Amino acid sequence: MTGKFHRVLFVCMTLLGILLAAGGCTQVEEETGEKKDVDFTVVRESEIPEDLLADIEENKKEGFHTVFRDTEYLYIAVGYGEQQTGGYSVAVEKLYAMEENLYLRTKLIGPKKGEQVHKASSYPYLVLKLELREGNVVFE
Repeated sequence: MTGKFHRVLFVCMTLLGILLAAGGCTQVEEETGEKKDVDFTVVRESEIPEDLLADIEENKKEGFHTVFRDTEYLYIAVGYGEQQTGGYSVAVEKLYAMEENLYLRTKLIGPKKGEQVHKASSYPYLVLKLELREGNVVFE
């Protein structure tokens, strides 16, 4: 990996985080069995726990979805594998809780027509940080 690629990836992840944070979600009690929105933060690469980052690096070519818990937080990571160029990002379409489980739907966003992109391969992924909780994460 080149330093230039990491800078481009960091800028893309930061911009995506700002866009997602602006949309915000609200956490509500889960006792009713209804769908409840959940607060999350998009994590910068520099803030990803080392063990999770190593797992991402190992699996980024094929794509992945993984869950990581430490003593304070739950991290959810989703990657879409190798793309032929830069200009890709990952967006959260839905993240909600229902009973004990979390449900997550993301989508890959490609470069816009006419957008200048780097010709090198890229590996778009997204890492979310939530309050620590038990239960399964279902990837839709």
